[in-house]
Amino acid sequence: YSDGHVHARSIDSKGGEDRAWVKKFLVEQVCFNLPEGWRICGENLWAEHSIHYDDLKSYFYGFSLWNERNVCLSWDETMEYFELLGVTPVEVVYDGIWDEALFRKMALALDTTKEEGLVVRTADSFKYSEFKSSIAKWVREGHVQTTKHWRAGRAFTPNGLIK
Repeated sequence: YSDGHVHARSIDSKGGEDRAWVKKFLVEQVCFNLPEGWRICGENLWAEHSIHYDDLKSYFYGFSLWNERNVCLSWDETMEYFELLGVTPVEVVYDGIWDEALFRKMALALDTTKEEGLVVRTADSFKYSEFKSSIAKWVREGHVQTTKHWRAGRAFTPNGLIK
């Protein structure tokens, strides 16, 4: 958030070794540069969850930016801000008119030992109340492969950055 508040998916989430890098990055480099009332959303990839990554560009990948009216900026606007803020965006594998057959083909072609899934969103801006009809996610079969939450009772294994 523009006021420096950072949290994981749950707004009452605790800190920890696995969240320290992302929190430091966001607070020191991003939050104070956001307009008042804005927030950025992204994925914390510092710790291995279900797949180990060795070639990350950053431990934080941004995927949306919200203004003070709770409107998600268009993808093009989001990309402009991410460049200005130094935020690594999620990889775009397709940019075009929605094509369900193509999406299914792309999902089936994923190497699910290295990729967890795909997320699609409208390119236009949308209100928070339109979130459910503006974003969709597909994850690999058997995505969650533990009986407990990935943070519970195990040591954190850091992912790796591109050398």
